[in-house]
Amino acid sequence: MGTSPETCSRTCYDQIADIYDDDMGRNMRFADVSYYVERALENRGRILELGCGTGRVTLPLLRAGLTVTAVDISGRMLSALQENCKRTCTRSEQSRLQIAQMDVRQGGLRGKFSTILLPYSFFTYFVEPSEQRGLLSYIHRQICRDGHCVIDAFIPNPTIRYGEPIWDYTRSIADGRILQRWKMLEGGLDPAVNLIRRHYRLLDRSFKILRTMSTVERIRCSTPKQMMTLLEENGYELLTIDWNYGSSAGSSDAQFATYRCRPLSPAAP
Repeated sequence: MGTSPETCSRTCYDQIADIYDDDMGRNMRFADVSYYVERALENRGRILELGCGTGRVTLPLLRAGLTVTAVDISGRMLSALQENCKRTCTRSEQSRLQIAQMDVRQGGLRGKFSTILLPYSFFTYFVEPSEQRGLLSYIHRQICRDGHCVIDAFIPNPTIRYGEPIWDYTRSIADGRILQRWKMLEGGLDPAVNLIRRHYRLLDRSFKILRTMSTVERIRCSTPKQMMTLLEENGYELLTIDWNYGSSAGSSDAQFATYRCRPLSPAAP
């Protein structure tokens, strides 16, 4: 029996929760966090963040005066978020945070939201077309009449190398330890779906190995045209597309596309 997408996502991120801020949290080279805060402030109201992780986006939203429901499938990532919030946020900011551990494929939240954020290509982890349609249907039910949704997605890279190790980094982290990561990408029958194997080593200052970790994930990379078609077919109006969170004028050199959209008709209450 294969590992379900839910189990894979949960176990992968449980493994790396304590290093996430020094791993993927430091890999983004664009100003995506300020971009999400600006989009959320356009509507204010209640914010729903899907795939919140350790709070890289969540905490700045709270500091901007917003009320946030932060959702993630990984309990350890949410524990890290809670610790980060207690350490860096005021009591007033902490009071505006609600945390939910859940798989959004299964729903489970009450109420509606003015803005729904899917940061850092969260959408790409919904690999099957039926999962993507289900997620868009879920968002439709959760968004308020005048609300909007902000969906971020990788743009496919035609120069990607399959089947060979790709070294990502060696970097120092806050406590003086050293983190290393490399990965391997594998294709399959569906050219839009990539299997990503990431390998980590955590070392002390003398480069003695303290811990090794490996994760496996699948993602679906969709072209902007495919994303626009998907949104239209599922009853969404596309409001804007931003390239690299507004730092690029067009798609030619962009790594990320962010789609701000809203349902064409409100869901039943």
